Amino acid sequence: MKKVFLVLIGVMLFGLLFNSLWDKTPIVKAVVHGALDPTLGALLNFNITWGYVFIVGVLMFLLTLIQKYTTDQEALKKIRDDQKKMQEEIKKLAPNDPKAVEMHKQQLLDIPKNFELALKPIIYTALPIILLFRWFADTFKVLNDPKFFGLMGWFGTYFVLSIIFSMIFRKLLKVY
Repeated sequence: MKKVFLVLIGVMLFGLLFNSLWDKTPIVKAVVHGALDPTLGALLNFNITWGYVFIVGVLMFLLTLIQKYTTDQEALKKIRDDQKKMQEEIKKLAPNDPKAVEMHKQQLLDIPKNFELALKPIIYTALPIILLFRWFADTFKVLNDPKFFGLMGWFGTYFVLSIIFSMIFRKLLKVY
């Protein structure tokens, strides 16, 4: 647990470093824009709304694949199934029943295991997401911060679309 957590902290600090260098060191910004302007930028130029929906959809598909193949899906499924069974048994018992209290304690012991399993994909995806978000912020600023579907800016739209696409892809790919 400590090793994964330390690696995650390192990745996050590295991401913060890149984020802080974005405007101070032109090379960082130039490399990201050089890679993304001709690709993702072309999609946005074709049709800003549907291009953005497509970008978020592909991104969430890739993130879901990374999550599926960098986590122990069997262990996550077992923890989830055990949690469901315990929750059903707890509902049958009185709140102060010693057996219910013991089951709650067991559920709390499973949290660190679940947390450790869930951290691994973040190690691989944190830096690219930070750089992509910086690119989105620059790109949409140049485009006068458009409202998608007449409602929200790029971040709010990303948030809503990512939830929708994530639910779909997690269900289709059986990711726990």
